[in-house]
Amino acid sequence: MAAVDMFLSTVMQTWRARADGDELLPTVLAQACVAVLPVAGAGLSVIHGLRVPLGSSDDRAAAAERLQSTLGEGPCLAAVEQAGPVVADAATIAVCWPVFDVELQERTPFRSVVSLPLTAPPQTTQPQHVQPQPRRFGALDLYLACEDGSSFPLDDAVGVAGVIGETLSGSSPLAWLRSEPATRRFKVWAAVGMLIGAAGVSSDRALALLRAYAFGLGGDGGAHDTLDDVAEDMTSGRLSAQTVLNTA
Repeated sequence: MAAVDMFLSTVMQTWRARADGDELLPTVLAQACVAVLPVAGAGLSVIHGLRVPLGSSDDRAAAAERLQSTLGEGPCLAAVEQAGPVVADAATIAVCWPVFDVELQERTPFRSVVSLPLTAPPQTTQPQHVQPQPRRFGALDLYLACEDGSSFPLDDAVGVAGVIGETLSGSSPLAWLRSEPATRRFKVWAAVGMLIGAAGVSSDRALALLRAYAFGLGGDGGAHDTLDDVAEDMTSGRLSAQTVLNTA
């Protein structure tokens, strides 16, 4: 596939030109997506209970990625659950994820999204009678400025997502999980633990409370902070668990 070849070439050229550590590999991969595919932005994430962003092509894509995490909805999660690409044009986003739709339009120039699951090779320890299946571990989000994604070259994007899945699953996760977006998201788990310890709520309830505070009740009189912002404030002591609990 020409798109895959161009993607690999772009990644290699960019990687050789950088002197940064492996933690920025996801950012390089996201930027290469924008370079070879007809998209305005790209973001990569892993999903293990909570969606953890790894890297984005630019600040606008990072904002769109944070929206999906803060709201707990969007095409990224749907792609992983369905184990296949999700092409979400403007109309689909408005119907399936109405809150995400409003925020996406207000905060970014993106109007449609193509999300593809990232897969790793199947585990080799499966019993012989079980057909090995690739393991889904994350997603690639491709953001478009147009409202209609019907002409999007999906086959090219699937090929690129396959290369990204192989690249990330073949490298050390300890490296790219040290990226700034990932380390900020880990503080969300710390904040969840603080709420569990303070009130004995379940982890799902604690996460829901953080999202409610971030989106509707946090900040200065209802400013739409992100999930990461609220967790940062809690873990640094600027925001108490009791304040978040009082919003329930």
